[in-house]
Amino acid sequence: MQIGAGKVFGGIGSVIGHEAPHGFDDQRSQFDGNGNNVNWWTPADREQFAARTQKLADQFDAYTPIPGRPDVHVHGNLTLGESIADLGGVNASYDALQAVLDSDPGTAEEKIDGLQFGQSFGCSASPVSTY
Repeated sequence: MQIGAGKVFGGIGSVIGHEAPHGFDDQRSQFDGNGNNVNWWTPADREQFAARTQKLADQFDAYTPIPGRPDVHVHGNLTLGESIADLGGVNASYDALQAVLDSDPGTAEEKIDGLQFGQSFGCSASPVSTY
């Protein structure tokens, strides 16, 4: 059985990549490298972070995850740390996959189970992030 880089990077790569952004999410960004609750960011950095994460929270607020229940929404501010980590993990893993494919352009055209690596990445990353 062939697994392929797309599934590996999309699945386990996204999970591993998910953990690093937690160090900079809405809660852990308030602690320094020694675990002390210290505001180590500049005021401008904290302001930019707040503005950008509010956009992300607003985006998640608009999601209605249960079909037929438009009244049920994700609570963007409550899920913010996990949303930051999920998106960071998927982006880092996809960038790593692209670096592998760029180093061997012919690989990008190979198919496993009828899917190219980018397609299998998406199929593998999606279920992992729902657990």
